[in-house]
Formats: sequence, structure tokens, C-alpha cells
Amino acid sequence: MFGFALTPVLCRGMGAAPPPVQNLREFFQPSAGQQVALAETTEGDITVWTEIGPQHAAMLRLDNSNPAFRLSWRETLVAELRNIFPVGALTLTSGWSQLQSSGSGLAGSYTGNRAISAYSASAEASVTVDRGAPYDLWIYYTGRTSGGYCRVEIDGDQALVNEIGDPAGLGFKAFSTHSATDTQRRLSVKVASGLTGSHTVNLRIGGVASPGGSALVIEAVGISGALSDPYILPPAWQPGATYAPGDEVQHGGIFYAARAAGTSGVIGPTHANSIASDGALDWRADNRPTYPKFVAIDYASEREYAARFTVGGAATELGGQTHGHEMLERRTILLDGEPWLPSGAGLSVGAQITITEDTTWQQASGADVAS
Repeated sequence: MFGFALTPVLCRGMGAAPPPVQNLREFFQPSAGQQVALAETTEGDITVWTEIGPQHAAMLRLDNSNPAFRLSWRETLVAELRNIFPVGALTLTSGWSQLQSSGSGLAGSYTGNRAISAYSASAEASVTVDRGAPYDLWIYYTGRTSGGYCRVEIDGDQALVNEIGDPAGLGFKAFSTHSATDTQRRLSVKVASGLTGSHTVNLRIGGVASPGGSALVIEAVGISGALSDPYILPPAWQPGATYAPGDEVQHGGIFYAARAAGTSGVIGPTHANSIASDGALDWRADNRPTYPKFVAIDYASEREYAARFTVGGAATELGGQTHGHEMLERRTILLDGEPWLPSGAGLSVGAQITITEDTTWQQASGADVAS
């Protein structure tokens, strides 16, 4: 069992009814989580997920399996699982102008997912959301100094919009997108809770905010999710496929967002950062998907995977921050007893994951100690 933990303070505030605070390693014991999942991430890294409560999962990230560069379990994360419908999934009518957001998902933005700005009172953005289990609804937007009010309707009225009110005597429910810092990215507001089944969400200008203005920049609509739900991770990149600006995919363990509308190339993108082309279409790269909302990150896990001992007065360290030269000789991964291979298509969900590794342990100097 790998050793890792988050401090109790980081585990608080994850929802209305968070799970009891405990050492995260317990969640990775057999059958401790409701569901478990595997996925491939940056440069062939592996992530192991386990549900720790309603719509929340703990995630372990195993650094790449390159035998010459072994970094072990580098970070433990807690994610609030949400199914995200980016602007590319919304139907836009009457006067929306499409913009391109920028920056890295690690810096707090949706990675390249286009934002939409509208100054027309008749402009509307709509999307249909659906989930069998009860769910909450969030609107993601970009804050602006000129931000106005966003009016939210569900199925044509506001009876189900139960998490926001009338902020300024507008006569209807809305929220302000004004921000004292222009283009403050990746803001979100919960607008409804306790929804079930299929609903159509409509967004449009609700009036001029003061301070603020009438600008409205929408990035996505999100609903509560679970490991087995769609949209938790982006789909695999496909050759010769049509993409809209902001469409997010994964390929080779990296997450990409399309920078323009167009058709993808023959060979998938391979760059690990910044922007580059697949031969036909430009993509922005990032090392984490924008779909789950990561609420806590712990980089201390590998330090707990270390050992120090003294023989004949000579101290030797194994693991931790000194084991970057370990040789990974073999790894087998079973999901519910069957061999698992990364497909690039998202999470593989099951009830139990078994990982077996053969590794040559080395001193910090690189000398072999044992297997």
C-alpha cells in the first residue's frame, strides 16, 4: 500500500455533506470507494480514482512509466466531479460574438474553451442537461469590469432556479458577472440544486449592472457528476474530425482544446504545453482536464514513499525525492480482475483496481540496492 494523505483541513468544504475526515489512503483499500476508475494522463501517466462521497473523488497521479525516469505517486488530489458542457455544446442565437479564452487550466481558466460575449438583450445561449441521479447546476463565466446580469431560466421559466435570487429588483432571478478585475477567469455560480432528469437551460442578458455594464461572457454549464457519468474526462482526439473552438480532447495522455473551427489532421498532436498544430488544426495543451473541479492538491505523497537507513555508519535514502532513477521493470494493472490497457477514451470504471510493480531500488547515487 502506497503511503499518502491530505491534512484534514484540506478535506473540508467539499460540499453540503462531506464525507468524514480521514486519511485518504483508506479510500484506496479494496472496496473502500463506491466506484474506482483508471485513466491515462500527461505523457502516459496513470491516474487512479476512487469515489469518497457524493460527487467527490480522490485521485492519485502516477508519474510516467519511462524506466529511466521514475517519479512514483507524485500528488494526491480531491476532485468534485462535474459534467461540463462547454460553450461549444451550447446553442447560440441572436447576436453572440465568439471569443477565445486563454491561459492554462492550472492558472484557473478553462483551457482554450471559448467564451461568448453578448451585448444584445435578445441573445440567448441554451443547452440540455440530463442525469438520472439528482444533480446541481452551475454556470461558468468570465468576470469583467463591464460585466452585466445573466438571467437564468430552466425549461422556459425560473421555478427551478432555486440557488440565486433577484439581486437588484430586476423582477427576475439573475447573477452579476461584474468583477473588479477584468477578465478574471473561471468563475462559477450555483444556480439550481436538486434537479433530476432532462432540463433545458437558457442564459441571456438580464440588464446592466452597476458597478459593471452589459457584457456577458459565458464559458460553460456544469452539473454534478460521478465517475461513471459522461463528460468527466474529454473524449479521445479523432483524425479527420470536425471541431469547434474550445472543444476539448485527450491524446497521448495530454489534454487539448481546439483553437479554431476546423478539421483535425491525420496524426494527433504531441506537444505537452503551449499551442501547436496536428497538421491541420491548432490545439492548446494542458496537463489536467478542465472537467473535474480540483478542490485540494497534495504534493507530499512521494515523501511518504521514502525510506532512510544507516548501515555501518553510512546513510542511504530510498524513494521519496531521491528515487527518480529507479528502474521500473514490469507493471501489471487489473481492473475487476481483467488486464487494463489505456484506451485514451476517458475513465475505465469498476469496483477494484490491482497494481503490481517490479522495481529496482537504488541509492541516491544510482547504485542498485534490491528489486
